[in-house]
Amino acid sequence: MRAIRSKIFITCMAFLLLAPAWIYVEQNSRKMLSGPADEEMLIIELAGTPREMGLQYGLAARDEIRENLDIFWASQGLQGVSKSELVSQASKHPLPQNIVEELKAVSEAAGVDYGELLAFNDFASSGNHGACTCFVARGDMTLDGNPVCYKTCDVEGYCQALFIVRPTHGNAHMELAYVGGLWTGAMEEGMNEKGLATGFNWLPIAATYDEGYPTWVIERLILEECDSVRDAIALVKTLPKQIGGNIMVSDQKESAFIEVAPSIYTPDMSYKIITSGFAVHTNHWMYEPFSSWVLDQSNGWEGTYIWVPSVARYDRATDLGNEYSGRMSAGVLMSFARDLTNWGCSATAVKEAHPDWVSVLLNGWPGNSICNAQTRQACVFETDMKNPALLSTMWMALGNPCYTPFVPLHTAALYNDATCSYAEAHLTPFMSKDYFQLSGKLRDTHDWGVLVPGYVEWETGVTSMVAANELQAQQMMKGKNRFDAAMFLTEADCAIALEAFELQCQLEAIQ
Repeated sequence: MRAIRSKIFITCMAFLLLAPAWIYVEQNSRKMLSGPADEEMLIIELAGTPREMGLQYGLAARDEIRENLDIFWASQGLQGVSKSELVSQASKHPLPQNIVEELKAVSEAAGVDYGELLAFNDFASSGNHGACTCFVARGDMTLDGNPVCYKTCDVEGYCQALFIVRPTHGNAHMELAYVGGLWTGAMEEGMNEKGLATGFNWLPIAATYDEGYPTWVIERLILEECDSVRDAIALVKTLPKQIGGNIMVSDQKESAFIEVAPSIYTPDMSYKIITSGFAVHTNHWMYEPFSSWVLDQSNGWEGTYIWVPSVARYDRATDLGNEYSGRMSAGVLMSFARDLTNWGCSATAVKEAHPDWVSVLLNGWPGNSICNAQTRQACVFETDMKNPALLSTMWMALGNPCYTPFVPLHTAALYNDATCSYAEAHLTPFMSKDYFQLSGKLRDTHDWGVLVPGYVEWETGVTSMVAANELQAQQMMKGKNRFDAAMFLTEADCAIALEAFELQCQLEAIQ
């Protein structure tokens, strides 16, 4: 462990799933494609000014930043792209000053060229066509009234990290991101200290670079600057945009999907606010005017398409939402993230189900099921209605969720420097490179869905323990012992992680 404020270690975490086992095992005869043997998930804690955080980040993730840059430039070389040309283009693009300060400090501490790091941030996002799925549920759709949402990340290729961030100015937050990405990472999803959650899924449209921020930068600004969904919508309206995507945001009062397009188009965003019920978003444009532009091939959107795997996942998530109406919880959404039902769904079947879209439907890689061979990790967010600053939770499956259990990280861990540091220090003994490799090994030796019922059986006792922990924390808060409550919950999350690691080790040892 490096003796600096921003320490780094490889993570393994897990938590209980409360959901019917049939969702997981329907196609257990199919094998998951194997990932690289050395995949790893890092945890990085950052605090302070932009420059201070950049130096911490660059030093802590020096090797991983270099690795991701090597992957990026290798992929660009295969496409015949000139490094010098990309660096030159990236240097012309406007960025907020605080981001520039932090990114320069990252390059300095990591010993990498600033222009190359800038190009990675500008151009890696546009070529990363992840098949992610987002889902939100609120109000009487849920079991206890707490809003829940999830985001699966179906992207391979770059080393990822869990960041715990306490900036000098702005909201503390936790996020999953690609190491080396702008500011603290090429962000995929996260939650801030106010209980505001966000996630992103790509939408097909040609990227532009004359102006605009990558969507993962916009997400980071949302977490740091916004306290609510309405704040996020207002912020996104003001920002120049570079690529197409959907930004999921959810807080105590409402949720929203915000579709963003490159700012050369007018409008460059549209959104849907969800105050009750549920909503799904995958990888096709759904809101006006964008949906009509795709179908009509108008306003410069000729060649923009609807992806068959996106429609298959959208249809399946919608069916699950209808089936579990009034019963949704974090555990149920975890089962959605593991759903394999449409794995073998044919492109012909999708097209027959959507005849109005046939002219723009394109086949894609076989990512038709919500959980598929490309799924790298998943998060389920639950915003606590009464105590969002301590009891809201980001549940993470750090690895493919069919081979990795979920673990809760409460917003309590963001309470102050002491809780953040405790989480880092006390996860260290069992956060090793071995855990993330375990997920890959289990993928090689087990069929689809076989492990999940065993996870559920083991985790049944953990559920009641976590519920009891949250009740005890609430009692502490009534006595105005908020710090004690925050530390108590953080300690409990660490203990669950240790038990989950032991479970994964046992599963791998019996092969």
